[in-house]
Amino acid sequence: TFTFSTVDLPPFPLIEKLAGELRQRLGLLLFNIDIIREHGSGDNFYVIDINYFPGYEKIPDYEHIFTDFLLSLVEGKSKEHHVGKN
Repeated sequence: TFTFSTVDLPPFPLIEKLAGELRQRLGLLLFNIDIIREHGSGDNFYVIDINYFPGYEKIPDYEHIFTDFLLSLVEGKSKEHHVGKN
């Protein structure tokens, strides 16, 4: 029988760099990625799915985080609008 062992997460700097690159190339601000590790490789990771509107219900207090994010977008657009008028 197959059993799952403890899963090591990819290194945070890798995730941070990957997310930044995907954000820039795809023009997305919110997204989720599914990553797998090549069996036995240790360091080879592959993105197998990109969700442009993932579910956030598993994140504690996601409502507040999501609302804060949306407000920051609106405030940023408002600042851009005012700067453009000067």
